Amino acid sequence: MAKLDNKSFFKEWLERLQQESWQLELLISGLALFGIYESQDLLIEVEMYARNNSEGFARVAQNFFINIFKVGWRIFFINLLIHVILRGLWIGAIGLRYVSQDIDYEALNYSEYFTELLKKRVGEFDDFIERLEKICSVLFAYTFLLFLLFFSLAFFLFQIILISYLASNFHGFQAASIGIFLMLYIIIGLVVFIDFITIGIFKKIKDRTVNRIYNPIFTFYGWTTLTFLYRPLLYNFLDNRYTKRLFFFSIPYILVILLFGKMFTNNNFAYYPPSTTIQQFGNAIDHMNYEDLRKNYMTEVDNDISKRRQIIPTIILNKYMNDEDYLKIFLKMSASDYKLIQRKTDIDPYWKPGFNFSLFSNNKNEDSFYKERKDSLEEEFDSLRIVRRTLRKERRALKDTLQRNVLQDEIDSINSEIEVKRAEFKAESVSYEEEKQEKIIEAFLSLTELEVDDKDIKEELDCYFFKHPNKDEKGILCLYPMDSISYGKHDLYFYKEGRKTNNNNNSNDINIKIPFYKVHSFD
Repeated sequence: MAKLDNKSFFKEWLERLQQESWQLELLISGLALFGIYESQDLLIEVEMYARNNSEGFARVAQNFFINIFKVGWRIFFINLLIHVILRGLWIGAIGLRYVSQDIDYEALNYSEYFTELLKKRVGEFDDFIERLEKICSVLFAYTFLLFLLFFSLAFFLFQIILISYLASNFHGFQAASIGIFLMLYIIIGLVVFIDFITIGIFKKIKDRTVNRIYNPIFTFYGWTTLTFLYRPLLYNFLDNRYTKRLFFFSIPYILVILLFGKMFTNNNFAYYPPSTTIQQFGNAIDHMNYEDLRKNYMTEVDNDISKRRQIIPTIILNKYMNDEDYLKIFLKMSASDYKLIQRKTDIDPYWKPGFNFSLFSNNKNEDSFYKERKDSLEEEFDSLRIVRRTLRKERRALKDTLQRNVLQDEIDSINSEIEVKRAEFKAESVSYEEEKQEKIIEAFLSLTELEVDDKDIKEELDCYFFKHPNKDEKGILCLYPMDSISYGKHDLYFYKEGRKTNNNNNSNDINIKIPFYKVHSFD
């Protein structure tokens, strides 16, 4: 009895709460809109990090989830903005009703024809308020359902990509087994998707055998797509004729949000060449290729987040109009450079490349030079320590002071030998480290071609490791003496070898020409 009383009390409480829920809806929508708008910067920052610091499947995975959040951002922003506007209109309509009550069509003094027409089409003012209330109440929940539906679909597609990636890393029977599993996973997944968009066409079959076969499939895909988390919300939408329409509207709505930016183009400048073409022939002044122009541009668009947070290109010059003694050239490293350097050299990297679990490890890569030298030294030290331990035992057993001093001299000699070897190893390490860093710079430059007015300038460059102040992009800063060139216009030609695609073409190579001027300094 007490349980029934608690349940009826809870229902009464929910009835009262749903009548007053508009206040919570409005408050949450307003706060969420503010937070969503402010999160634009964070999304762009995360995207920049992914583009600058990942490669291969890691980049695919990061970009996939970044795009999910981008679509989610649009869904929440658009829906919650509409919700706030409509809820505001609803509040305004209630306020107007307090003053003007219902619509008095007779007071408008229209003709009988239009009076009857308006009564039929517009109806009573209370009906208008009720329609607004229905839309606002449903729209808030629909926003979350829409995102969750999209996330489930995207998560299913990501699993297909992940399984395909795993299959590409195996050969023979293992690859064939994964491929067969992937095909079955997709085909059965399409069956579940058809059941989903038809609101349970397979679940409506009355045959118990079919039910028992389909139930584990339905349960499995419910877990793999995470739909089990929001099924109560989904089924509450589907059991009502009014809200069921919104469910059918979900798929085209998501497609519009995904494709809206690509559905229409407006080319008013048909003779303006593509940016890649004009940069290749040195016929463009792009602010992103010059540090001074880039900073000026960023200052001018300080309030525009999408323009302020731009990823810098692979090469940047310090100035377009250069009045300094050196031309400063920043060459940005890309995430795929380590593969190209490994192919060309035997230099060991400092870090384990790609995604690594770093909770209990700093992911440092053990250099073969240090490993070999440490192993060799440890063997020498072990043999010396054994001799030293033996001498110490003998010394402790002796009572003659002269003999004890002789053994102590031998022990001190062994200690000195160990310290000398350690000092030698430290000096070797310093020399090796210096040489290694120079080799890395040379290896990175070997991926590039740099010419000023058709003259190779790589031999004249002084290059250093450098983190660009834009977003700490890692790369190399090279200085080229300007006294070797005349005043006026010059062209810097830049080529950089890129990661080869599956068909082994050069689509990722960079090939551009950047104009700059040497001018007099008026300081």
